[in-house]
Amino acid sequence: MKLAAILVALGLAAACVALPSRSLAASLEQGTLELETSVGLDHTSYSTTGTITRFDGTVGAGYSVTRLLQVGGGLMFSHYSSDVPGEDPFSASSYGASADVTLNFPTPNILVPYLRLGLGAETFSGDGSENSKVALWAPMVRAGVRVLVGESGSVNLSLAYRHESNSTGVDGEVANRVAFAVGLSLFPVRGK
Repeated sequence: MKLAAILVALGLAAACVALPSRSLAASLEQGTLELETSVGLDHTSYSTTGTITRFDGTVGAGYSVTRLLQVGGGLMFSHYSSDVPGEDPFSASSYGASADVTLNFPTPNILVPYLRLGLGAETFSGDGSENSKVALWAPMVRAGVRVLVGESGSVNLSLAYRHESNSTGVDGEVANRVAFAVGLSLFPVRGK
């Protein structure tokens, strides 16, 4: 997982240098509205129970306050199953929401690198979640790049870290999640 993250980061850095230039194409101007969706796969290491791999889907929106600063948030759905040795297999779903601030770095080509900082919460349903606690996410850090497609969309690639308290709804369980995500954004309103 670490090697894959390093290779993705090196590939993105090389692409920033090699791709052709388009004047002002690689910025989100003040007043731009973004609608975003993504899917992710992550590997989580827990403080007491080992590891779980899960699939996440998110939808979100953001508003560019300036060319550099964007505020936004999103809704997340996740489904996972686990077969921990010595325990009964289980499956569960979770639903969460987050708020964030994103720094979009303008470039002279079609790539917009970004850094997102946020916080959020998650609730659970499914096997064994009757007494689950609300999980809290703080901090949430995501670094990635948007590859602009024309003036109204982008393909987004990112790596993320999220620290969770009450992870998977278990009181006192702490987790550190690392994830890779691929997504699409639409810009129905472009600022000026």
